[in-house]
Amino acid sequence: MSPRCVRARRHPCREPGPPAAFTVSDIRADSVTLSWEPPAGEVQNYSVTCSSGEDVVQEFQTEETSVTIRDLRPGQQYLFSVCAQLQRLQSEAAETSTHTKPGQPAAFTVSDIRADSVTLSWEPPAGEVQNYSVTCSSGEDVVQEFQTEETSVTIRDLRPGQQYLFSVCAQLQRPQSEAAEISTHTKPGQPAAFTVSDIRADSVTLSWEPPAGEVQNYSVTCSSGEDVVQEFQTEETRVTIRYLRPGQQYLFSVCAQLQRLQSEAAETSTHTIIKELQENSNEIESQELNYAEVNVRAAQRPQRSLRQMEPHVVYSSTR
Repeated sequence: MSPRCVRARRHPCREPGPPAAFTVSDIRADSVTLSWEPPAGEVQNYSVTCSSGEDVVQEFQTEETSVTIRDLRPGQQYLFSVCAQLQRLQSEAAETSTHTKPGQPAAFTVSDIRADSVTLSWEPPAGEVQNYSVTCSSGEDVVQEFQTEETSVTIRDLRPGQQYLFSVCAQLQRPQSEAAEISTHTKPGQPAAFTVSDIRADSVTLSWEPPAGEVQNYSVTCSSGEDVVQEFQTEETRVTIRYLRPGQQYLFSVCAQLQRLQSEAAETSTHTIIKELQENSNEIESQELNYAEVNVRAAQRPQRSLRQMEPHVVYSSTR
């Protein structure tokens, strides 16, 4: 009996199933991370494709179940697909679509700094942007936060002489760009209760109260007509301006200073005293002092009794 020939049967490979739980994470302006779970059955590798519109941006094979797609453009929508491969067979594609994060707003600047407001402006980043998130903070506290489609906003209702941190992020659906940040102080407030006193022929005394908020020093200016006579900085709130001319009108101003910022000026104007009037005033003051001294001395003299004050009469006898 001839031996029986046994033939091995060939089982054709079945098409692998599509990758499961396909997700996109760690979305950045120039990259995203894709991950998935392998399908049931045998798999050799995976084919990953990244497309933008009709264009295939990247395509490659990998044996991993997590990959990072790099060199993408910010604020752009991409379609990602992954297929399981076995020999020449390929599964149905698992797909997901997302935007990369928008780019960071550019040329972020602060201008028109006032005691209670500042203006922020920036340039839009490359790619698609829906709106911007603007935040104003002071220390650990968020003072204001809002969304806008504009690229220039004015932040109002701030406090004078206070430091603020401003940030702006570009937004596109859920992804939000890295924040562009800038910090500045508001202008200090105007010095209060600005007064002039002790007016003399050649000097006057100025005094004021410090404004709310932080102040480094004060800039004091004395002008006569169009001419600046004196200008100086001080940390005091009371100064005497000397070497003035008698009987002349002067304009005095004082500004609070903080870093390079300067408050609105508080101003007052007065004439110095004419010299003769000051001499007369001094003479009157001297006479008043002398008169007061005489009165004091008179008051200090001991008073005589009535008996001591009676007249002494001498009687003579007649014969």
